[in-house]
Amino acid sequence: MYRSLRLSVPLLAWLVSTAAAAQEPVAPRTVDEFRRSVPQTMAPMALQVRMRWTTDAPFADAAKTANHFQLISARSVPVSIRPERAPEIGPATLLIASVTDDGREVDWRLVADPRVVRAELDDAGQLRSRRLFYLDVEFVALLPQLVGVTQIRVYGVQRAKVGLIATPLGAVDLGDAR
Repeated sequence: MYRSLRLSVPLLAWLVSTAAAAQEPVAPRTVDEFRRSVPQTMAPMALQVRMRWTTDAPFADAAKTANHFQLISARSVPVSIRPERAPEIGPATLLIASVTDDGREVDWRLVADPRVVRAELDDAGQLRSRRLFYLDVEFVALLPQLVGVTQIRVYGVQRAKVGLIATPLGAVDLGDAR
């Protein structure tokens, strides 16, 4: 009995720490920090993920309201995915991160913010118009199909004095959708 208890304690500690790591909230960070810590990878196959995004209120800054992401579908498609050469990241884009079951972000991609119905941007990427319209939407992201990815994390991008900030908006579990 003592021997099995001694072996179970490390296993239990590992399980608790793994569950805690997966449940910890993700903090906002600069886009530069995000790009340094999360690579873009190549993959011979893609995962086409369709999500529904609803919010409690139609704010321009999605971080100021509750966001709800629902997986509609995820399917393999025979498309090769490569890193983006010169990604244009700004307030009208979203960062989509592929996350493994242990909470590691292993890839990221950009998509245009699908909620924006009308936006005017100047040459520096600043929003010119203060009159924007946002909708609840469904959108598709094409991501590299990577082994061990169990979740998709969505980040909004805002300008701040320190540069562009990636703020987590929500996540969707892939489950058995593939």
